[in-house]
Amino acid sequence: MKLILNMAGRDTCAIEIWEDRYPAVAEALRKILPVTSIAQHGKIVGDLLYFCLPVVMPNEKPQTLTEICKERRAAKGTAGGSVCFYGPRQQICIYYGDDVSPEPFELSYCGEIIEGATEMELAAVKTWTSPGVPLTLRLA
Repeated sequence: MKLILNMAGRDTCAIEIWEDRYPAVAEALRKILPVTSIAQHGKIVGDLLYFCLPVVMPNEKPQTLTEICKERRAAKGTAGGSVCFYGPRQQICIYYGDDVSPEPFELSYCGEIIEGATEMELAAVKTWTSPGVPLTLRLA
């Protein structure tokens, strides 16, 4: 499932959610899209932009962030571009760069940025310095 993330009125990046591997996450997203939220930047976990969703569900096929980063780096050379769902806080987490803390908490590694990685990084850095950016996630 291809999604578009729009931040502050601009299409920022395209995200692929792996429906075949994470059908529950994909189904939950389909039910709420398009969805609006507020972008937030992780303060102590590195290159992380996240936002809350109006959905309550557990993680699907959870892995620790350390495992996800190891898998992503082996496949792509960087943890950047990873898209995860964090069930305990109903958040989509977008790791836009390779500076990611080795955290033990579990997420659903459900997708990746497929277009606009540089634009995503620029938008995320702006969110770090000016929090509260409105966003919309929609089907492509």
